[in-house]
Amino acid sequence: MVLATTAQSVAFWQIYREDGKVVASYDYVTFATFRNQPSVWVKWHNVSKKTMYGGTKIQFTADCAKHRLFEINSVPYDHDGNFLAEQPLYNSPREYPLKHNNLNEATYRLLCK
Repeated sequence: MVLATTAQSVAFWQIYREDGKVVASYDYVTFATFRNQPSVWVKWHNVSKKTMYGGTKIQFTADCAKHRLFEINSVPYDHDGNFLAEQPLYNSPREYPLKHNNLNEATYRLLCK
């Protein structure tokens, strides 16, 4: 049991995009399949301390053939890194628009290389 708990708490975050507002990273050991589509956990960390949250850890999936990106789970965290209430959306994924949104497009490319 200790091994399972320890393995879940270890994350291997790699930055895939950053700008003046958000540092986006992904945990490369979390790549998996969700309903025959790729999925991965990412973290969108807010650069500004003036935002409501420190950031959000989000599990995304993508329909690569249809060029669509979906959130299937998320967990916001405060500025001290404490995770708040998890918000699973496995039964009704939330679509993220790709057009005119560089962060969403970078996340889609991460899943659909």
